[in-house]
Amino acid sequence: MALRIFSLRGGMSGTDLAEVLQVHRRTGQKLNRVLRSLTVGLRPRTLPGVSEWDESMFSRQWVLGGVSRRSGQCLLQIIPNRTEKTLVPLVERHSDPEGLIFTDEWGGYINLLRHMTVCHAREFVNSQMRFVHTNTQEGIWGHAKTLSWHTYRGIPKLSLPYFLCEIMFRYNIRSYQTRFSVLSALLSRKTNSLLS
Repeated sequence: MALRIFSLRGGMSGTDLAEVLQVHRRTGQKLNRVLRSLTVGLRPRTLPGVSEWDESMFSRQWVLGGVSRRSGQCLLQIIPNRTEKTLVPLVERHSDPEGLIFTDEWGGYINLLRHMTVCHAREFVNSQMRFVHTNTQEGIWGHAKTLSWHTYRGIPKLSLPYFLCEIMFRYNIRSYQTRFSVLSALLSRKTNSLLS
């Protein structure tokens, strides 16, 4: 039952899960932690085609986010700061070498190759080139922040890497049935390895 609930698009807090399953609150929280840990290995390595990039703050920690317009896959990674020294190598490593890169005008992106920007102080879509925007990535931030505050009531800093993997899992695998099947397979593999 916990696996089915975790596979839903919005998820459920450990406390609410415990209420539904009629178990102790800590059991519900532990079930969520175990299922969240299964999503770590599903993180994409590169984003094919055109990609949008932006950074946001979670639990007083900067997070870099990118999304591929071709595959619809997102990638979220904790970063120490928003400097060019941090952002440029990460964006270039995870972007398609042939694809365009869209960002806002933050100075940390200034030396990216194949780079186009939108000035968020004036507009959310570049008025000269309407296809240049970061609205898809902004939507991912909205989904992640809603989940972090309304469902989980905040994310402890130590849990942030796992929470980001959960967000990528939910966003990158849009079908409930596929999410459930993937988690079932990963859980049975983990259970079998523990029994060996």
